[in-house]
Amino acid sequence: MNREDCLRYLKEVTGETWLKSACAYCPYSILKEDGIARMRKFPERIAEALLLEHQSLSLNPRGTLYRGRTLLSIITNNHHSEALRYFRMLLEASEYALYHVRRIYKGPGHADRAVERLMIGSRAEMTARFERMASRLEARVEHGISYGYVRKREPDHYPSVEEFFVVAPAAVESKTRYGFEWFEARWTEALGESAQERRFG
Repeated sequence: MNREDCLRYLKEVTGETWLKSACAYCPYSILKEDGIARMRKFPERIAEALLLEHQSLSLNPRGTLYRGRTLLSIITNNHHSEALRYFRMLLEASEYALYHVRRIYKGPGHADRAVERLMIGSRAEMTARFERMASRLEARVEHGISYGYVRKREPDHYPSVEEFFVVAPAAVESKTRYGFEWFEARWTEALGESAQERRFG
């Protein structure tokens, strides 16, 4: 039996049209029109996924839930207003933090990262603190998120470093893979190599 035969059989036996089993916002889905329409049935779950993506994008502007596009753009472009309403509620209810994010790119798709949660407070408090710093930083807005860059990544140059500050929900604690002492040593080394590459490259 092919899929159509199975669906027809299930309809005859149960009287129900059997829906494909899938996460409401599966990031591995090709996400055709039926999948986007299905999202409308689960606005609260989609809002949770939007919050997850927002956190990801805050710490990495390239961290979209779907390859090449954000879940937020999909939901917005398809006017899923209920999911957006729940998402805004989740954002308003969140505690916020000011984060310091650094990355050392050693090769394509290969980076060491340090995330530091500098302080926690309300969204307004953290935004005000960020804005006081912004005059000394290179401001950039992506996905509706403000980043304050100290250093921008140089694409296709290795080693390359990236450093910025951002305000995001305080869901992520300070962390780096091998400990901050290890990362600081690598960071100092990478800054020196990156400067030398710019000078002689």
